[in-house]
Amino acid sequence: MSAPLTCRPTTAADLPALSTLAHAAFGPDEGPEIAALLHGLLGHPIVAGGHPQALSLAAADPGGRLCGHVLFTPVALAPAPTPAVPAAILAPLAVDPALQRQGLGQRLAREGLAQLRDAGTALVFVLGDPGYYTRLGFAPAARWGLQPEHAIPPAYGDAWMVQSLQPGALERLAADGVTRRVVCTGMLGEARYWGP
Repeated sequence: MSAPLTCRPTTAADLPALSTLAHAAFGPDEGPEIAALLHGLLGHPIVAGGHPQALSLAAADPGGRLCGHVLFTPVALAPAPTPAVPAAILAPLAVDPALQRQGLGQRLAREGLAQLRDAGTALVFVLGDPGYYTRLGFAPAARWGLQPEHAIPPAYGDAWMVQSLQPGALERLAADGVTRRVVCTGMLGEARYWGP
């Protein structure tokens, strides 16, 4: 990254650029599906309505071109713990192919995690490459009795991860021994987004 990039919240006006970025970052096979997911999630009333666990951040170059994007959306735990545990899921994370492997994705994710922490979010989930997301502080969620909304193939079990943003949040949640399912917002709750 030669020119400095700024990290900022996205707006509705960014949707066309976010769609273009998703197509570029995920390629012709997954790009259209990810772009449709973005449109569905960003337009969902819970996300668009300013929910504290909803956060959409973009990295822009000095000319305003979007080079990266991360989206966090609220999730619910079922059965619901008492007291409630504010939680989100990170999906998707996209970086312009020309800027991949330069730390931009991690920068966006870390900024988002910090903002969610400040907003009182206790847990953040992700289904992704363990080699990448463990560097951001994520760890397998199953050991805490936290299951994804839809079954994922056993070979990808370690890809279902969680990070505690508030001290002791996972320990308090797991103390009752109840296995909980993570229920996503909108389209992200559809089974098609949970397979390989």
